[in-house]
Amino acid sequence: MAVKQIFRYLAGTRGLCLTYGATNSSGGYSDADWNSTNHRKLVGRYVFYLNGGSVSWSSKKQTSIALSTTEAEYMSMTQAAKEIVWLRGLLEELGATEHIRKM
Repeated sequence: MAVKQIFRYLAGTRGLCLTYGATNSSGGYSDADWNSTNHRKLVGRYVFYLNGGSVSWSSKKQTSIALSTTEAEYMSMTQAAKEIVWLRGLLEELGATEHIRKM
């Protein structure tokens, strides 16, 4: 059953693809969702894109408890900053120095 589901998914997404180079825009976004009434744990999200295509993204509930919206945003931004440092290092290793200035 699982293999059939995988093949159905692949057949249904055959025409979908990520297109890079369609635009010259690069950058990223970070956000946090903090709900003080239910669990007080934030959901941190970020996405980074290069030449118009997403190259890295994340959305997950953090293990720490934030005491304010400011702290929640700070925690989310910290995760995004760690990712951008890693991405810049990867681009540098690949010799894509023209893209490092954009991020």
